[in-house]
Amino acid sequence: LPAGTLAACAQSPLKWQPRFTHAVGEISKASTQTTLVVFDSPAASRSRVFDAYLRHHFAPLGIDVANRVVRLPQRSRVDFLAVLAHSALALDSFGFSGGNTSLDALSVGLPVLTLPGDFMRGRQTFAMLRSMPDNVSTSLIASDAADDVARAVLLLADDSGRVALRDGRKVIFNPEY
Repeated sequence: LPAGTLAACAQSPLKWQPRFTHAVGEISKASTQTTLVVFDSPAASRSRVFDAYLRHHFAPLGIDVANRVVRLPQRSRVDFLAVLAHSALALDSFGFSGGNTSLDALSVGLPVLTLPGDFMRGRQTFAMLRSMPDNVSTSLIASDAADDVARAVLLLADDSGRVALRDGRKVIFNPEY
């Protein structure tokens, strides 16, 4: 893995709707020292299509996918959890949130930022976070796409804040300010 701050989006590329992809691009644009970590689909042809999809959405934002995105092959569970543990923040896809993926991230102490959807499939991570202390869940639940971007940029820039968040010690982002 590259040095620096890693933002993981471990959900299937099939969950990357354009609205989410644009938000991730905005996060990458504002967080210039952050590398996005994504995982390959089991079929190599889908991975090439996903690369083209990311280039299509990120190029207008001035983001070079080759230098800012690390695409990892499918790996063992132990290795997958190690990548998550090494990451700074997990980005939950809009509209079809993580289930097992979010549980895996939370199990290694990785904060998962989510934007709850209208339907159950987009509210799984939200439900997980709501079962955590309010100071943690309030920091990791966005109200809209712009709020998701703002929270991610803030969290990715605040190393000590993320440690405090992992420990449940303080609110990282208060939308009241």
